Amino acid sequence: MYNTTMEDNENLTKSFQGLETKLDKVVEEVKHINSYLESSSGSKWCTKKPPGQDVDWDDQWDPRIELRNTVTVESVTSQNLIPVVGEDVPIVHEFRKVKATFKADMDLKDFPVDHQKLTVQLMSGWPLKRVELRKNYGSIDNISKDDFADADQWQLSDYLECKPDTKSNGQSKTFGEYPVYNIIAHVQRKTAFYMWNTILILFIIMALSFTAFSIPLEEHKDRLGIIFTLLLTTVAFKLVVSQYLPTVSYLTLLDKYVLGCIIFQCSVAVQNTVASAIRDKNSASLFDSICMATFGAVVILANLLFGIFVWMKMSKNKGKLREIENKFKRLSGRIDKAYEDRDTTRKGSTKSNIIITGFTDEEVREFEPSNQSDAADSMMEAREVLMM
Repeated sequence: MYNTTMEDNENLTKSFQGLETKLDKVVEEVKHINSYLESSSGSKWCTKKPPGQDVDWDDQWDPRIELRNTVTVESVTSQNLIPVVGEDVPIVHEFRKVKATFKADMDLKDFPVDHQKLTVQLMSGWPLKRVELRKNYGSIDNISKDDFADADQWQLSDYLECKPDTKSNGQSKTFGEYPVYNIIAHVQRKTAFYMWNTILILFIIMALSFTAFSIPLEEHKDRLGIIFTLLLTTVAFKLVVSQYLPTVSYLTLLDKYVLGCIIFQCSVAVQNTVASAIRDKNSASLFDSICMATFGAVVILANLLFGIFVWMKMSKNKGKLREIENKFKRLSGRIDKAYEDRDTTRKGSTKSNIIITGFTDEEVREFEPSNQSDAADSMMEAREVLMM
């Protein structure tokens, strides 16, 4: 009986030794997998740091945030942890101060009464399954105009429009879609310079074409001399002005006005040539009078319609700026109220003034009934709070 027990103990000891060897192999394999994940996918395994030791952010935190539409960029990054009431895992708060030059597509069809959206586009390298970019309610999306250098040319909205979006990987469908966050600054061009220095001058040159009708039809050479001189003046003026206008492959509103002036002067030249070819003086004089009245009515009506169109376009653009300003003023009021009403002792809340939680998608839709979808997109909280 004693010998049997000793043999059983020896067998049990050998079994434990074999199990220990297998566990060592499993640990080595896990370490190998961990190293492979860090080098291939950028995944970070969170390790608990001793009290008082700084966090190695390169090892612990990798949001993979990049600015997609930059020409040049300089940035400074800092991080800190914000405790959450009732939870062991804090919120990672990352602050980035960026100095950059951005590029944006501009629609100049309505130039010089155009309204532009200047976009800063953020994107995470993690797929949408793992990261979602949302708005942080702890900050108001306003703009400081102290360093705005083009205030004489543009009217800048005081607030930003923020919209989440997605971008798919065209090369591979394995990773799905990636989160994108668009930060849009609305600007409206100030038109006074172009109205006084371009449109008014062209209108005067075009109006001077009517002086040719004061010359008798018999002196049609003098008439054509005046018309062609004014036409060449318009063309030369256009060539000089085009140096200060955007170079695009389509006609802007100002280009259409300039071409309209040139076509009008060409029409007057053709009319004078036809009138001089009519042998009957009475018929030629009647034709000349009718054409002069028709040209006058066309010029007055065309410029009146052009003025109404410009006024309506400017009013519409200013309305967009007012709508954005009013929307975010109301949002500012809600954020201020959230500061006052928030319970910092409730589970899931934070005592920091940087982050405010508590808004739901339903509350956002109620807040902006006129455009529910845009409002719900522009006022969402960040899952991984990134303060840019």
